[in-house]
This record gives sequence, C-alpha cells and structure tokens, in this order.
Amino acid sequence: RRAQDALLFRTSQLEAIRAVTSEITRELDLPTLLGLIAQRAMELVGGQAAVVSLWSEAERALVPRAWRGYGEWMGKLRTPLGVGLSGGVAHRRRGMIVNEYGAWPSARGEILERAPITSALAEPVVYHERLIGVIAASSAEPGRRFLEEDLRALRLLANPAAIAIENARLFGEVSRVKSEWENTFDATVELIAVLDPSRRVVRANRAFLQRHAAIPGGVLGRTCRELAGEAADCGQRCCLALGRAVTEERETAEGAAYLQTCSPFRSDQGEPLGIVQISTDVTAQRRLQQQLVQSEKMAAMGRLISGVAHELNNPLAAVSGMAQLLLLGTEEASLRESLSIITGEADRAAKIVRNLLSFARPHRPDRRAVSIHNLIENALALR
Repeated sequence: RRAQDALLFRTSQLEAIRAVTSEITRELDLPTLLGLIAQRAMELVGGQAAVVSLWSEAERALVPRAWRGYGEWMGKLRTPLGVGLSGGVAHRRRGMIVNEYGAWPSARGEILERAPITSALAEPVVYHERLIGVIAASSAEPGRRFLEEDLRALRLLANPAAIAIENARLFGEVSRVKSEWENTFDATVELIAVLDPSRRVVRANRAFLQRHAAIPGGVLGRTCRELAGEAADCGQRCCLALGRAVTEERETAEGAAYLQTCSPFRSDQGEPLGIVQISTDVTAQRRLQQQLVQSEKMAAMGRLISGVAHELNNPLAAVSGMAQLLLLGTEEASLRESLSIITGEADRAAKIVRNLLSFARPHRPDRRAVSIHNLIENALALR
C-alpha cells in the first residue's frame, strides 16, 4: 500500500510537472512567470515556501525575484556563489537536499532568524551552460524530509523554466526596444511615414497623423496622392524608379512649405519593401528667407536714395541760390513774392533730401538725449 501510495504521488507529481511546463511556457511576462514558477515549485515538492533567484552579473550574486511563503525581507537577500544552499547549488551547478537545515553548518543565519526551516532543497536553472538562477523550496514541518524524487521533480521543472525565463527576457528586451523606437518615432517633429511598394501608408508617427487628422477615415492604407494631392507622390515614384533617396520641396494648399525626402528600402535580396518618407516643415525658414530678400531690397533702395539725393542737392542748391540772387536785384513786390515761394520750396526739398540721406546713410547706434518734437517733425516730413 505504501508503494502504491508512493507511485500515485509520483504519477500525480509528473502530471503536475507536465501541466506546469505547459503553463510556464505560455507566460511571457517575466515577473508573472517567476511568481508562477515559485508557486508551482512549492506545490510540486509539498513545501511551505519557495523562492526563485536570478543571477545578476552587476551584483555578482543571486537576487530573489519571486517567492512564496517568505516575507518581504527575502527581496533584500543577496547570495554570492558558494554561500548557503542556493549559492552552493549555483556554484556546483548541481541540485542539493539539506534535511535538518538548522544543524547544517552552511545554513545562513539571516534566513534562520526569519524562517523556521527544517529542510530545504534547491536546483540550478541553467540555459546552454549559462547560469540563469536557482529554484529553492523549504519546509517548516517538523520531521519533514525531502527525497531524491523531490529533487528530480524540481529538476524536471527547472529545465523548462530556464527556457521560459530566457524567452520572457528576450520578449521583454524586444518589447523595451520596440517601445523606445516607437517613443523616438513619435517624439520627432518631422512628419514620418512608412509606405509599402504600392505607396500606401502602413505606419506613421504622431506628427504625420496630427498633420492629416482632418482626413476622414484616417491615413493608414491611403496613398499620399489621396492625402495631399497629385504632386505629393512624385518623389516616391522617382525614388522607387531611381533606387535612391529623392528630396524635393513641396507647398501645401494652406501655404506651408515642406522639404520632403523619400528613401527606398529593400530586402537582402534587393526586392523593394517600401519607402520611408520624411517631411520637414520649412515654412518659417522660407519666411525668414523672404524677409532677408526684402531687407536686401531695402538696403539697395537706401543706396539708390543716397545716390539720387546727392544728385538732387546740386540743382536744388542752384535753384535756391539763383532765387536768392534775383531777390537781391529786384524791388517788384509780385516778383519778390514768387521768388520767396521758389526759395522756400527749394529749402523744403533740400530738407527732405537731407532726411533721406540721414535715413539711408549707415551709422553706428549711440545713446544720447534727443528732442521728441524734432523726431516727430522729421518723421512727418519724411513721411
């Protein structure tokens, strides 16, 4: 009957291992997976506690990542190679049973102070001869002794656990890299779109989606001709035909200017896979260029005004001088009135010329007291 009971227990244990293996290989979230392994390891050997520790190269120690039946203090424990049960198992890469744990010379005092362990066992988790970690289980039941069958069962769990942990790590790393790439993709202010060989948008960053947010039905699956007009896909067709990047400047109906670069990408066999289109908003730069051109026009106008003013000064001086000479040589009232008008208008024209010269002539800015009245009068005269 004892043999029959033992056989039934081992059969149920193997069935449990099969179920656990199927369970853990489906889990890709590492913290959830480790907690599941700890729970199933404890149930598998009939213990009251279990812990899964992973090897940390940075700390050069085993770090508890999931546990059952222990307090939060377990998370602060660090186990170097060769220290205690888990460290010894990791160092030798071979499982071990310690019954009468309290009398074992290598028992760790910081564990015995917090957990009344009577017996324990541990098995290394190894993936392609690389240490992943250790699965350890313990019992606080007086007189409880673990057997080699328990260690064998834990070993049967450790083998698929190593593969599952490595898969979960790789999945987590891929997810992290994917998240970083997506965040970088969406953080840039340039409008970026990935198009398939038929020039339909298969992926776009946040800036591109916001730019075309008013398009009914969204942008994915649409061609750029549908999104921005017939001229929008010229660069895409050219880059596919030429097999290299093509850059062109494009203006929207709203007056915005974009510098658009279309770059083809291909498979290792040289087959076209699609196009990466990057559009940079250069509207502000174009406005600055226009302002610069206008400033250059004003500078040229200033030089022209300066030259014209100099040319006008000489005839104005002659007109004013001749009018004043005529005033000196006549006493006729009507003639003197006409000459006075000529002199006054010539002086007024000369003043305007001086204002134009002052406006056009380059000068170093200086700080000094000025008359507001004179400034206003000069400005009005120039106006």
